Amino acid sequence: MAGALTLTITTGSAQAAKNPRHAAIVIDANTGKTLFAESADAKRFPASLTKMMTLYMVFEAMQAGRINKNTKIPFSKYAATRPPTKIGVPAGQTISVEDAIMALITRSANDAAAALGEYLGGSEPRFAQMMTAKARRLGMRSTTFRNASGLPNPNQQTTARDMAILGIALRQHYPQYYGYFGRSSFQFRGRTINGHNRLLGRVEGVDGIKTGYVNASGYNLVTSVNRDGRRIVAVVMGGSSGASRDAAMTRLIQAHLPKATPSRRGSDALLIARNDAPAGPAVAAEPSPLPRAVPLPAERADQPVLVADASGSAGSAQDAISAVIARQKPVPAQQPEMLALAAPTPRPSAPVSSQLVAIPTPKASIPNVDPVTTASANTAASRMGLAPKPVAAVRNEPIAVPQENTRQQQPEQTAVAMAAAADVSGAWAIQIGSLPSENQAQEMLNKAAQQAGSTLRATSPMTETFNKGNNTFYRARFVGFDTKTAAWDACAALKKKNFSCYAIAR
Repeated sequence: MAGALTLTITTGSAQAAKNPRHAAIVIDANTGKTLFAESADAKRFPASLTKMMTLYMVFEAMQAGRINKNTKIPFSKYAATRPPTKIGVPAGQTISVEDAIMALITRSANDAAAALGEYLGGSEPRFAQMMTAKARRLGMRSTTFRNASGLPNPNQQTTARDMAILGIALRQHYPQYYGYFGRSSFQFRGRTINGHNRLLGRVEGVDGIKTGYVNASGYNLVTSVNRDGRRIVAVVMGGSSGASRDAAMTRLIQAHLPKATPSRRGSDALLIARNDAPAGPAVAAEPSPLPRAVPLPAERADQPVLVADASGSAGSAQDAISAVIARQKPVPAQQPEMLALAAPTPRPSAPVSSQLVAIPTPKASIPNVDPVTTASANTAASRMGLAPKPVAAVRNEPIAVPQENTRQQQPEQTAVAMAAAADVSGAWAIQIGSLPSENQAQEMLNKAAQQAGSTLRATSPMTETFNKGNNTFYRARFVGFDTKTAAWDACAALKKKNFSCYAIAR
């Protein structure tokens, strides 16, 4: 056993040295003790692990009675046009909450995630704010969400430790729904949709949770194991392939599950206080769609509990599962028109404040959201009956909007955008357009990525805002080019596909 353990740790360290995206952690889900950690608190891109929080929010709404498994979730044009992977529901159609849940767990469907976000939050950006606020309450101090799916966004970041916290919270707060994670396929409109979690049914005791991948993150995996009363939640991030990620996870399970403490009979409710919010009123099989974002229940937490770290000494709750271990007891919100959100910060790179403030839900205005997101507020505007005035795109030329003037006119917005770009490696970027809405910019980026093939495979799409007159525009860019030549070669390939393009030094 000692030899196997040494081999596992050595292999992990070697992997971390070769792969800067690598991170891993194993937590004893019965005690909260950290059994293994490597770069566990380093910032990483969650990719589709984001959908774990989307599902947490769905389960919370189900338990409170605001929705049920038969509630119909409509697909807007925005949701229906999310890039793959997806289940391909056309705009204007609906699916049940249960089908949406299974679409997220098996297919990791971005369109279903966006539809759920719009339904529960009014718009995907607002839902992402709700997700981030929930993350703070759970003790996920290093996580910020920008969308419901995990599609690339430089400001959507997390850590392996935070993902372990979320994995434990899902199982302990919502055991009645956790069984969904153990299903490897489901039937949808006459076809079988198979899942991506290859460890289900192959490694004894594995009962979920979620896989994830985008170019910037590598291959991610959160796994829950329950064997002979021993329970662990393990996270591997930044794998170079799905197979190597799964192999690394299997080694972690083999090495560290035997060190976990078996649960005693009758002592199942441990690390995370069960959600004791009173159940809401009974809901009809198909309730009417929510007119605006669903109010979050106000929550309070007692003092964090000290837990033992991997060395056996007492540490703060953050070392294992942070404020998750705190005895949080949700209570109903006193003002249904108020939405509890994290206090906004001027720059996305700074952590969201743990102080929560009540932000009134506007009745006839578009929610004020961070401009650098991967979602559009147009959906919320259309629901509220506000038709945005059409704004023409500006020419995609460097001279059209001088960077220096933009900084002088909007120093705060420019600083935010540059901070977002700085989070992605590579000294060069390319710009293919400047559009009047972020949705249009994202659509242009998606179209370019689909047509360019391998040319853009190692890059990440991003949007950057700037103001021209009284209008806000969104630059559509791909970042991550190591050399000027590589950037201009990509532009040459895109110009053959009738895209405007020029290279930018970062």
